[in-house]
Amino acid sequence: MAKGVIILKIGTSSITKEKPACATNLQGKPIVNVGINYQVLNELAQVAAHLRQQGYQVIIVSSGAMGLGVTKLGAENLKDKLEATCDSPDLVSFKQALTSVGQVDLINAYETVFSNYGTHVGQVLVTHKGLDDTERNETIHRTLEKLFALDIVPIINANDAVTSAELEYGDNDSLSARVAVLIKAQRLFVISEADGLYDDDPRLNPEAKIIPVVKNIDEVRGFAHESTSTAGLGGMKSKVEAAEICVQNGVAVDIIGVDKISQISDYVNGGVKQPLGTQFEI
Repeated sequence: MAKGVIILKIGTSSITKEKPACATNLQGKPIVNVGINYQVLNELAQVAAHLRQQGYQVIIVSSGAMGLGVTKLGAENLKDKLEATCDSPDLVSFKQALTSVGQVDLINAYETVFSNYGTHVGQVLVTHKGLDDTERNETIHRTLEKLFALDIVPIINANDAVTSAELEYGDNDSLSARVAVLIKAQRLFVISEADGLYDDDPRLNPEAKIIPVVKNIDEVRGFAHESTSTAGLGGMKSKVEAAEICVQNGVAVDIIGVDKISQISDYVNGGVKQPLGTQFEI
């Protein structure tokens, strides 16, 4: 019998590698060219394999599809189309279309890498509205349980193509928290370019210190900032909000740096005593 469910949420800036931008849009912001970061993906596959060997079920919540779609079609080729619709509702539709294109490469990359560890993956696209609906909520839950029974690792992403509302949420942070609550996960790891939550912005203050344990989210809310990434949507603010959703529902949360992925299985099983980043107590 499985010990519990561990969810690994990884954002766009962690699962992809940025390439030099060759076009700009959206009021001068670069259209970022990205590719899969296979080193990180391989580490995810390794830790998922270790956790499953130890008796846990694993779910991956992964961003990155939109950036891959831009790269696949070519940022320079998209420049005129995107800039022409910069201030129109069509821009959202273009984003949804690009996500649809990139989703193919994203899930293929997961299947290719995870199969090296004897594991197949299954794609599960969900929406916040679906998680609000009792019947669809139960359907999602049953699908995940059946994937576990088939020995498959679910790869979850927001279904951007069917509702523009998904693009308003922070890079799947909120989605991962809601899935964790739905499936009654033991722990959610939010994997980020940041090492965890700091008591000040480390980019501006070299004396800023990481907060290893959070006992009261109200006390740290002011330390969380929006994203400055050109590839992803989720900043530390959305990660703290996701942690709050989980903690209120009895799911432990850790915000950790992408360089700590390989330590997750030891941490879960007590081999690593110190928090890997910022741990939110239940």
